Amino acid sequence: MFDKKKRLREQRKQLNSYRADHDSLRRAVASEQDKDKRVQLTRRYINAIRKADILESDVILEEAQQLGIELDNKSSWWLDDVDPDDPGGPPPDYAITRWLSPLGKAIATRRIREERQKDIERRVKLIVMVLTALTGIGGIIIGILAFLKPTR
Repeated sequence: MFDKKKRLREQRKQLNSYRADHDSLRRAVASEQDKDKRVQLTRRYINAIRKADILESDVILEEAQQLGIELDNKSSWWLDDVDPDDPGGPPPDYAITRWLSPLGKAIATRRIREERQKDIERRVKLIVMVLTALTGIGGIIIGILAFLKPTR
């Protein structure tokens, strides 16, 4: 459990560094005048965005998996690296990288948030039940002690 949380923190740090990289690349692309250099920077920028999206999807999927949340396989929820114009046809399934689309991320994070909220509500209910039981037991003990106390 702690290993997963630690790995998730590390992935979030890496995600933040990818975002910083793609922000600096975006500025470099905007300021570059040489066309070849601009194309190269644009490819690096797109690659940095894809890496960040894939890592962010991995973090969200891992959190969802930890909470036992199933995500649908709807095509609008997922993106992949398959080129539909590839003359060789699509690659085999094992060679395809898939990640959550912005819609998929929004739905998954909403489900994660709802599941965490349910978990907190269950814990609060359990604490209230335990406190109620302890209060009742305390009242019983006080009543028994008052009954057993000799009167003068």
